[in-house]
Amino acid sequence: MSIKPSIALILLSLFLLLGDTICSHRGIFPEANAQDEHQKDLREGIVFEGGGGESPAAAVVIKGAKDIVVGIAAEYYYLEKKYGRQNVNWKLISQNLLHKQDKHFDLLIIKLVDGSQKEVYFDITEFFGKM
Repeated sequence: MSIKPSIALILLSLFLLLGDTICSHRGIFPEANAQDEHQKDLREGIVFEGGGGESPAAAVVIKGAKDIVVGIAAEYYYLEKKYGRQNVNWKLISQNLLHKQDKHFDLLIIKLVDGSQKEVYFDITEFFGKM
């Protein structure tokens, strides 16, 4: 006698097997959701000035972010425009907060698909500490 499992049973088994990956306590694909929530903010009023981010002196200056959440989303938006999709073309190695004189910087170290690493400095002074 052969038993044919129902589609519902297969889907339930798959959900239970992958549940932690698909539906974490942070929601379904939280990075994508966070990016979608802030896309409108990024299109309305965010400006990238300064340099290419190679050093604090040449930091990418983020202007127009209303708070730190939008500002950090802008950092990732900038990286995706410059280097491609996160976790496809590059991966985040670390993110560090730096203070130099009267300025605040975010240093993001990323690893590119070819194995090389890039340090990208963002001047976050304008929105630092805003909630």
